[in-house]
Amino acid sequence: MPGRIRVLARSRKGLLMSGENTPVVPAPFLSTPRARWAHRMPAILFFGGLLVVFCYYATAVARGTGGHPALAQPDSLIYMQYARSMAEGHAYVFSPGDAPSTGSTSHLYPFVLAVFFWLGARGDGLIDAIFLLNAGCFLVWLQLFWHVARRVAPAQALLAAGLVLLNGHLALAAMGQTDVTLFLALSWGLLAALLYGRFRWAAVLIFLCALARPEGMVLATMLMGLAAVFAWRRSPLARGFLGAAGAGVLGTIAVLVLNRLLTGMWQFQSISGKGYLNVFPLLGGLGCAARDFLTMLRELLFNVGAEPRSNYFAPVVGGSLAVLGLARLLRNLTPLRGAAFAPPVSRAARVAVLLWWLGCCLAALGLVAMSEFQGLGNDRYLIWVLPTWYLLSAAGVGQVAQWASRRQVAMVLGVALLGMEVATAPFFLARFAAQNMATQAMVTFTRDIHATLPAGAPLGMLEGGGVRYYLGNRPVRQLSGILSPAFRCNPHDMMSAFETLRHEPALRFNAWLIQASRRGWCEETGLLGDCIATDTDTPPDGYGFGVYEANWEAMSVASLLPLDPVATNAVVGLRRVDQLDVGYAPDERRCGYRTGQRLVDVCYLPFVACRKLGTGKITEVGRVVIGWDEFRVAAPGRLQSMRVVLRTALDASCTTVHSNMRQAGEEFHLRSPLRLRLLINGEPLPEMSIPVTCTNDAFAECVLDIPASAVTTDPLEVVIAGDHIACGYWFYQ
Repeated sequence: MPGRIRVLARSRKGLLMSGENTPVVPAPFLSTPRARWAHRMPAILFFGGLLVVFCYYATAVARGTGGHPALAQPDSLIYMQYARSMAEGHAYVFSPGDAPSTGSTSHLYPFVLAVFFWLGARGDGLIDAIFLLNAGCFLVWLQLFWHVARRVAPAQALLAAGLVLLNGHLALAAMGQTDVTLFLALSWGLLAALLYGRFRWAAVLIFLCALARPEGMVLATMLMGLAAVFAWRRSPLARGFLGAAGAGVLGTIAVLVLNRLLTGMWQFQSISGKGYLNVFPLLGGLGCAARDFLTMLRELLFNVGAEPRSNYFAPVVGGSLAVLGLARLLRNLTPLRGAAFAPPVSRAARVAVLLWWLGCCLAALGLVAMSEFQGLGNDRYLIWVLPTWYLLSAAGVGQVAQWASRRQVAMVLGVALLGMEVATAPFFLARFAAQNMATQAMVTFTRDIHATLPAGAPLGMLEGGGVRYYLGNRPVRQLSGILSPAFRCNPHDMMSAFETLRHEPALRFNAWLIQASRRGWCEETGLLGDCIATDTDTPPDGYGFGVYEANWEAMSVASLLPLDPVATNAVVGLRRVDQLDVGYAPDERRCGYRTGQRLVDVCYLPFVACRKLGTGKITEVGRVVIGWDEFRVAAPGRLQSMRVVLRTALDASCTTVHSNMRQAGEEFHLRSPLRLRLLINGEPLPEMSIPVTCTNDAFAECVLDIPASAVTTDPLEVVIAGDHIACGYWFYQ
């Protein structure tokens, strides 16, 4: 009898929280098979999840070293390095001597790892701690999913739980050792707290969500909109929702302010300047985002596409069932007025929360579509979204069974869906193993190189900066600027980083650590020396690093001034009053340098080349100008003539951004003489014919004269109209 009382009390509590008036039936609560399975499901999810974790852990350990698991995602190394810096008292400093950076896209996850590091999980031991953390988050999420499923679709909760437990893609993304698993647990904990009316828990969880991932700020913003609806309807639940939403807004503000204090920008450096809208013109960027959005709808939700997406879920059938399940849940929506918003959490309020959650999922798809990240890392950025679709698919099975009025239909569909998950699970485990092998080969090679190179000798990298974790205190310069703020020049292209190296010799390094696929491009810069070692163990589709000596002969200090004898002789006796090195971000910002193109929605990104000039070769960054460029320069001598030296070339190869496409290696060939027209303070000067005498493998320097009558202000606004290649300007009076 005491057992019966506990069961009835638990049932009645759930009834009261749901706000429904379905009578409590004191008939044997655990007498039906479904009730017995529901009673056992938390234990099944726990032990089944442990089995999944064990399979992935054993796979990772078999490919790691020293009994530690191998990493599946190279980005995990970035979090590990930030965690070590925090634990050692250098928070957010990625490499010794660097300014703080926010290349981890998370504040919470590196902090949690820093606690493990501080407690003694160092070296490869931190990988064990990461795996333990992600495994714990995965197991917790399984329980949270079960609670959400029981509240949203109780009749199909068993099937939904089975689908996510057996889903290989979710396990692969969760065990991939990145911050998304932590966000998965936090976000679904937030959903469960709102569905069950636990608003204090919701406030804590949404605050942590904002600190864990940028998507958490989306959840907080949209939750404030939902809370405003409850407040507008004068619902007694409004206070709870407003409190939770307020905590989310505080978390969002904390993230933005912390980013601003650390780096001077509101966004994370890892995402600033990225995305279609930052790379392409507005209409072109929106078109690319719409294309990716529709691709994800087709390939992720209906699994119509290539591997691995075709194996995420049952193709076509799973997505169709999800649509039916969504329609079934929304059909249960009661009028959103009056008592529908009264506590405890009613059916209408639960549906409102579900609509909020679906809106957040849709917003996440849109953000990933705009970010150019779709498909990255097995779609790990959508791991918290996809379980919702599987839950809706389970609800759709119930809808089909109701239409057919046969329980066997639900059983057949459920077995088919579960069978698909069982069949594809080995595929994702094998994919995990391949990723382990590639990342471990990269780590092993990095360790060997660290032992070979002179102690403390700096390294330069284009990508894959996370290996810094295995380089001790060796400085690493990451030219993309995501991890090394000194190279945060042009958000669309890293070419400008080479100008930073030319102007700031202190940032140079002894050797390059680059991917084999980048070797040819780096050789064109003239900065790549002899090969020291190459990684022969990484699979062809992996990073495949190589180490090369850095050669700085083409970046002499003399190259910062005119070198051609004709140009240097032309400025003898004149004083240099200003200079603009095109491609060098500080100069371009100071002079307000801009380019304009004759063609609409076309942009030519900077290029880098190593060519002859004077008595040797120099490495120079420049821009192709098909139209005009404009800037302002100092002119301290008013009504004094000004002589301009232009460093240029007749040929260049650069990346061209068209309306909605990006084309690398587009060739440009100009003819001598260049026909240029200068506009000084808006007033045009007569057209100039500028002869350029150089071969295709050389730079040239030309002289342009501005008459004294045009030099009337300081600074001087200058526009140079006409097709040309601009590498640098020097101004003399």
